[in-house]
Amino acid sequence: MAAQVKYSYSARDLSGNIKSGVIAADSETVVARRLQAMGLAPISIRKAKGAGGMGGKQIGPPKRVKAKHLAVFSRQFAVMLEAGLPLIRTLAALTEQADHPEMQRVLPLIRADVEAGNSFSTSLGKHTGVFPPLMVGMVAAGEASGSLPKTMHLIGTNYDKEAKLKSKVFSAMLYPMIVLCLAIVMLIGMLLFIVPTFASVFANLGGELPLPTRMMVMMSDFMKIAILPLIVVVFVFLWWWRKHKNDDAIRNFLDPLKLKIPIMGPFVKKISLARFSRTFSALLSSGVPMLQCLEMTSVTVGNKVLSRAILNVREAVRNGRPLAAPMAQETVFPSMLTQMVGTGEETGNISGMMDRVADYYDQEVDTTAESLSSILEPIMIVGLALVIGSMVVSMYLPMFKVFDLIK
Repeated sequence: MAAQVKYSYSARDLSGNIKSGVIAADSETVVARRLQAMGLAPISIRKAKGAGGMGGKQIGPPKRVKAKHLAVFSRQFAVMLEAGLPLIRTLAALTEQADHPEMQRVLPLIRADVEAGNSFSTSLGKHTGVFPPLMVGMVAAGEASGSLPKTMHLIGTNYDKEAKLKSKVFSAMLYPMIVLCLAIVMLIGMLLFIVPTFASVFANLGGELPLPTRMMVMMSDFMKIAILPLIVVVFVFLWWWRKHKNDDAIRNFLDPLKLKIPIMGPFVKKISLARFSRTFSALLSSGVPMLQCLEMTSVTVGNKVLSRAILNVREAVRNGRPLAAPMAQETVFPSMLTQMVGTGEETGNISGMMDRVADYYDQEVDTTAESLSSILEPIMIVGLALVIGSMVVSMYLPMFKVFDLIK
């Protein structure tokens, strides 16, 4: 039997008083169940300092809950509610079925929080690292309107489409990135191992080497000295980028550039518009007020340019203007989208129109991803061939010079 680990906990009793202590158990889930049996509602559970295993410290950040996991959870939740299961029993069943570590950790806490009298949305809101504010807002609207099962279905559909969108983007960029990495590795390998062999032969030939060959030998000499510092710089940069890639200063600089890159710019824009349309439609369908919809979608679109445009539209709507008019003034929104929104306002079905717009841009992203693959693949192959070919020719130029002298 595996050794149990000590967990420190903080919990609320039936009188509302906060109690804390240490329990030895196999997992946080077991601790949560023991606390519930004791009539306590868990607030926080974590490994105690000096606990077994890793000394009570968590190595690395918590595993991120991806959109596909949220989609599965939301749909299972909706089906169980529609089948007539109470909220507490639904959470208990989903806790047992959860296969993601973070879901296994927080679901017992959410269940205990709901048992203590808090609303489901309030309980979710305490774990925004797992459940995004978008989902929390939609759940709150579903609770207020009495249509939580329908809302959870909408959330599941929204995150399912988000997962498919990310998969399309990943598939489109996978092959070019593999070819690019292969080209870099081959270039460094030739500079470190192949060129020095030729350089020793050239030294015995005497005379002046052709300019391309001299440049290749200089690059090889530089690479011998710089390879280790370059590796360190790359790892440091990747570490820094992982921590700061979402900083406002970085996003404000890079996001406008992404939209201006040839070929890739329109693709990035379509991804952001698809995400905006789908999220906006889901929020409206859940009963979230218009201004709150705009504020929440400005955070989820994934591009600062579009985010600022949405906030400008929100300010105009708050001042009493209809939605379509300020959107038409923002150049980032295509005329087709603003016309569909205008039609939705006239017919009283903005969410339906935005859902159609989302479907349109999903198809556009799919088509563009296929086009990008067909365009980038030959470009990357030709580029790789040019790089390697130019290096080979540079290495053989002195040989050709020797042959000319022999003739």
